[in-house]
Amino acid sequence: MTSEISKHTNSALVTAPIVYSKRIGSRLAQAIGIRGWTQSKLAKELGITNNTLSRMLSGQDRLNMNLCCDAMDLLGFSPEMLLSGDPIVDNWTGISAVDHMFLDIYGERTPSGIEEMGRYVSRDYLCCSPHYSNKTNHVIEWFKRADEKRRAEVKSVYDLAHHGRDLLGITYSLELELNSAVPDSSAVRTIDFAVLIGENQIFLHSEFMRTYVETGAVVIQCMTYETYYLTKSFAEIAKGARVQIARRVWFGSDSAVQHLNYRPSFA
Repeated sequence: MTSEISKHTNSALVTAPIVYSKRIGSRLAQAIGIRGWTQSKLAKELGITNNTLSRMLSGQDRLNMNLCCDAMDLLGFSPEMLLSGDPIVDNWTGISAVDHMFLDIYGERTPSGIEEMGRYVSRDYLCCSPHYSNKTNHVIEWFKRADEKRRAEVKSVYDLAHHGRDLLGITYSLELELNSAVPDSSAVRTIDFAVLIGENQIFLHSEFMRTYVETGAVVIQCMTYETYYLTKSFAEIAKGARVQIARRVWFGSDSAVQHLNYRPSFA
């Protein structure tokens, strides 16, 4: 009996570090993927070989925790996340629930790029953009052809006389429909930075790119500046209140927009 207990105990001591190493290696791999780095780039920054890093990520080596912590620092994550059970999320705003929301909305690679937003928007959500106010824009052309019920989904948020600029807003359902109009394409958004402003507002700068799935050709690529208005204050959200978006105002960067092979088509 004593021999059996000793055998199982020794086995556990041998396998535990391996399981532990694999878990931390997996967490580090997630951080690399979220940041969009290559293994070669991280290995170079750490001053180690690609083979050494590959063995670390797969859990084949007993981990050097100092090296793992240095890797997380280079990737812009807290080293504590290596031991946490929570999903690895970028620290854009410092509020966990809000950063998880951004990971959902901007981390997806979907046909339209906005499907995941549906779980956060409230009934008064409007997606706004100066592009919608351009008289030759495809949204305006759609508006001219739409019936009265669908036209009700386009609302004036700012007008030139009172606010110094025209700005239209569209409902989530219409935003989803219009963004799905480019067939066989995939959209990905990358957050550059996000800043908390006011009690319930977030200013966010991001890059948007849509490509054709089959060829990889770029459909549209641009940089955008957005403001999200939240239904709750940051203090309430930090205490566990659900994150919901009351409205989004999107100011496009005309100087940075590059339209490449852009051929939208609407029914």
